[in-house]
Amino acid sequence: MLYLGVIVCAALLAAMVYRYDLYDREPVLLLALAFAGGYGLMYSLGFLEDYSLDLLSIGYDDFAGQAMVASTHEEIAKMILVVLIAFIFRRHFNDPMDGLVYGSFVGLGAGLCESVFYLSLVSDPSPFLIGTEAVRLILHLLFGGLTGFGVGAACLQFKAWPAFLIAWVAASMTLHFCWDYWLGIPIANGMEPPVDPRITAVILMLGAIGAFALTIILGSSWSRAKFAPDSQHSVWGWPFC
Repeated sequence: MLYLGVIVCAALLAAMVYRYDLYDREPVLLLALAFAGGYGLMYSLGFLEDYSLDLLSIGYDDFAGQAMVASTHEEIAKMILVVLIAFIFRRHFNDPMDGLVYGSFVGLGAGLCESVFYLSLVSDPSPFLIGTEAVRLILHLLFGGLTGFGVGAACLQFKAWPAFLIAWVAASMTLHFCWDYWLGIPIANGMEPPVDPRITAVILMLGAIGAFALTIILGSSWSRAKFAPDSQHSVWGWPFC
């Protein structure tokens, strides 16, 4: 039932992201491909991250080192995958929102892979774990969306695109690092977090959601100006108007 709950949560999050792509919607098949790519990416990254930890002699209790490896490896990998999507399917990657949408689906796939892995380690699963895994999915989606938007700005050659790429990828890496350093890695290792976990979780989650929301507003306004300046559809409409 936990696995089913996580899958349902992922489906709802995917529908939310799809809803924000109002003016030039991406083919569902390509979104599924991005999701599958993110899943496979996270599966492969587990081995690469373990290798990097050994190579850099990062110990079990070195939260900062582990968080640095996870945040850089995972966000750079998401960035590369979105770049590949942009170049292979360049006919479809023509919208300021595309980077955010594809990046979000890549992140969601990565989050589902990670959730499946952690659930497989639990011998006596509790129904309350669905909340933990929902947060995991949301965070990976948010981080992937921010990273993807920076890539989209670069691929579509927006004015000052280098600044967009650096700023958005840096934001996703920083938020990812902070979450893993203060919360994710200590809790996963069965240790006491160095900060109040509830307050820190709320602050970081609100920060990630706020950054993602501002990115949606910015990307959607650009997309509307390009494809449908007279459209009545708005990101503020609900549910799909």
